[in-house]
Amino acid sequence: MSSVNSMVQFRTYFDISLDSKTSLLFVRFSLVGKTDMQGIYTVGSVCSFFGASVIPDLFGRRYGMFIGNTILIVGALISGLATSFGMLLGGRFLTGFGGGIANNSSKSYLTEITPPTTRGRWMGLLNSFYYGESI
Repeated sequence: MSSVNSMVQFRTYFDISLDSKTSLLFVRFSLVGKTDMQGIYTVGSVCSFFGASVIPDLFGRRYGMFIGNTILIVGALISGLATSFGMLLGGRFLTGFGGGIANNSSKSYLTEITPPTTRGRWMGLLNSFYYGESI
């Protein structure tokens, strides 16, 4: 979604201009010369806080990752097959919601399966490189 906002086909299909209703779909800021566009995805991630803290404890970390990734895949399918702007927003919200649950579950799972002697190294690598491509 990083540069879809500038695509003429995208703007024509959803009948939007660069200055109209894209602020809900995208929040633009520049970091290291790249433009990151998130918006409703970030809202979905923030809303997943409650699910991300309860689901792994109730069903286990692996099932928490499975549930989160299932929601993420459904959101990606909805976003990819969107025929209206509202459908695109809903898909992006679900993508962020599922990603938040999967992210929380995966960090807890990695903490539980690594031995204490190397846990710091693996958690440091996860936290250092998990978001590497999003910058």
